[in-house]
Amino acid sequence: MKGAFVDGLSEGLTEIPEQEFNAWVEYFYHALQVRALQAEAFKEWIALTGEAITKWRRWQARPLLEVVAQLTEEGEPFLSRTSRPYGNYLLLYSRYVEQEARMQEAQVMLETAVKVLEQADNPADLAGALNNLADLYMQQGNFKQALDYLEHAVNLFGQVGDLDDVALVLNNIGRIYQAQGEVAQALGYYERAMNLFERLGNLAAIATVLNNIGTVYLSQGEVAQALRHFEHALKLYEQVGNLAEKAVILNNIGESYRYMEKLEQALPYYEQALAINKQVGNLAEIATVLNNMGLIYHAQGEFAQALPNYECALNINKQLNNPAHIAATFHNIGRIYQAQGKLERATQQYNEALHLYEGLGRGFEADSADELEALAACYGELGEQEKSSSYLDRAQHIRKEYSQVPDDFPFRSVEEMKANYLWTNLRLGASQAFARDLVLLRHFDYIKLSAREKRQLRQLREAVDELMQAWLTGPLPNVHRSEGELSEAGKKEAAILGREPFHKKNLEVEHLPLEEVHKRLHPEDAQRLAQFNAAMIERFDSVKEQIIADLKELGKL
Repeated sequence: MKGAFVDGLSEGLTEIPEQEFNAWVEYFYHALQVRALQAEAFKEWIALTGEAITKWRRWQARPLLEVVAQLTEEGEPFLSRTSRPYGNYLLLYSRYVEQEARMQEAQVMLETAVKVLEQADNPADLAGALNNLADLYMQQGNFKQALDYLEHAVNLFGQVGDLDDVALVLNNIGRIYQAQGEVAQALGYYERAMNLFERLGNLAAIATVLNNIGTVYLSQGEVAQALRHFEHALKLYEQVGNLAEKAVILNNIGESYRYMEKLEQALPYYEQALAINKQVGNLAEIATVLNNMGLIYHAQGEFAQALPNYECALNINKQLNNPAHIAATFHNIGRIYQAQGKLERATQQYNEALHLYEGLGRGFEADSADELEALAACYGELGEQEKSSSYLDRAQHIRKEYSQVPDDFPFRSVEEMKANYLWTNLRLGASQAFARDLVLLRHFDYIKLSAREKRQLRQLREAVDELMQAWLTGPLPNVHRSEGELSEAGKKEAAILGREPFHKKNLEVEHLPLEEVHKRLHPEDAQRLAQFNAAMIERFDSVKEQIIADLKELGKL
């Protein structure tokens, strides 16, 4: 469910007819040799080449890259192997070869680009190379090295005041923390990235962060929240026309329906995603979707369809040298063999997965325990009880070590931490909704209204008051309640907001960035909201046991 940025350098150039494109290639070959034209021509070359790579127009990217390679070989000083332009060329070329799953080549190019750009003393370009190099290390499971590069990159982008790329790197730091299971830190970085992108109006980037936040909610079992984020992201990607990222979202919507066990609804989304990924040639996402389709067929008991999907995904992931995905696919193949009673073959697959997860280390402890438990089950079925017990003991030891909390841990248990995380999300969601309500109500205090509209405004205010009080003293939301069911106060609020003049203003307020909403809060309303949040934080102690019980009932603990 990867949702990485494709950090294109173009300004959004449109498709170019073949004849005109060939003329551009010819122009670049000559202009990049003329001192008076070089700087401007190279800027145009970066824009066009970046656009071609980002939109997976590889038939255009290749000749554009070949022009610079040829001029470098011919000894053009502007493109010497120690020049800043050559470093930029390597940065783009590495992305091109990464799309072909030539990961080692991409890594070598980026490491060379870092050295060249350090010598060229250009912080922004160097930061771009570090960000892309970090992404490769993240795919390899080397999170520490990836995080070091990203922290260096965000500092460099901050030095030059490049907020768009600061936000991009913050998003990618969030991905690192998410991959290591540090959900709260991941969400914090995603929110910081989102706030910057909203200020900048970068729709494609907003969509990417929405997708990443959606994957966090999905991993926590909050499927309805995840689906809302994915659907919002899909609308934005359809606006900006990014096919590769649209495919990522379609896959994740399919995942949401799979989590809800709505398998027939999930499959069409996977099929759409697979078709787009094949169209653009995105191998990593082809493997992801094939694996997920395999899970659908597996759940339906159609092993003959599931296994080829898994095996194809495994071959692609081996090309990509992505150990975490290779291990996950080994595990899925092992489950097929185990279900078919082919236990020796199943243990081979689980052992392969275990070896990879143990090599990946931090962040994959639970996965290692899963493989050990799977091996214990297989050996138990084979009648090798001593071996089965040994694997089970190892799994239990890992889970015990993994679940231990440090001395300064602010909660009594991991269960309490998860309950607090859920309550915090509920509190923040409610607080954000009430902030918008209060801005809306205050607006109509200064608007001339008819007698009927004044009565409706009074009823709306009463409904908001009742809803706020319900959060502070009322029963907790029923974990079995359907997503669309509202309380009486909620129904009253929805009915009034569906009428004019409230409907139009409500839509306007809903689309405001949260930062702007808080700027518009009247001081009295801001104080009321602060009091609401403080009371909600205090309420946690009285509701945490019920939340833990509900989470256990839903299988989330």
